[in-house]
Amino acid sequence: MNNIKSGRQSVFIFWLLGLFIIFQSGCATTNRAIPMTAEQSEQLKSRLGAIAVVSASFTPKLEIQTPAKGALGGAKAGASAGAEATTKGSGDGRAILLAPFTAAVGGVAGAIMADSAKDVNEREAIIKKAIAELKTQETIRDSFLKTAQEKTKFQFVLEEGHGPITDGELPDYRDMKEKGITTIHEITVKQFGLKGEGKINPDLSLYMILQARLVNLANNAELFKNTFTYEGEKHKFAEWAANDAQLFRQEFDRCYQSLAENMMQGIYILNTIK
Repeated sequence: MNNIKSGRQSVFIFWLLGLFIIFQSGCATTNRAIPMTAEQSEQLKSRLGAIAVVSASFTPKLEIQTPAKGALGGAKAGASAGAEATTKGSGDGRAILLAPFTAAVGGVAGAIMADSAKDVNEREAIIKKAIAELKTQETIRDSFLKTAQEKTKFQFVLEEGHGPITDGELPDYRDMKEKGITTIHEITVKQFGLKGEGKINPDLSLYMILQARLVNLANNAELFKNTFTYEGEKHKFAEWAANDAQLFRQEFDRCYQSLAENMMQGIYILNTIK
């Protein structure tokens, strides 16, 4: 009897869990933004009128995480990583006692594994040269404009020489009404770079953070504001810099296209504008 009772209880519990999962899935679906209908899209198109696409002109914050540089840099990074791994793994006194030993072992390993400082510096210079040539703010603006013009029926025009000149600035665009512009689509790359976990020779991925705003020129009111992010595949620092940073440049193209698509979908396909 006890076995039968236990079996029935198990079945009942699984049944409740199933209902809970279905209920949760249903709730998640109803909270998602849904694409606008054709009628809603036409109404929004009429409301937004001519949309000028502008970009920030300041240099975004750059974060390039490099590998340890040379034997000394590798020793320091390895020692730090070894000590951290020990103390994180255990909070008792043994971890404190072992930390100097694991730091020493990590330091030796780091010194052996680290690339020369000369090689790391040369690779860093190659990547920074590629960044300077990429013109991040203008390129993401142009990528979005091309994507939006090809995949939506909204009226977009390019306006150069406008947009924030410092991070956090909110320009007054009302003087652009004379050009027949109704709405501003402002794109600002806030930060990008290479980041990853580890200290000696980490796997690094390209990331980018940008902000998109829609501004109504009638009263300079904000209709939409959101942050879009990208993080790509991980590679070693040497791979990012190889062949005049070819992989880095290719990943930037993927980054631009991904963010352009996400902005286009999030603003002009989904019903998210105030």
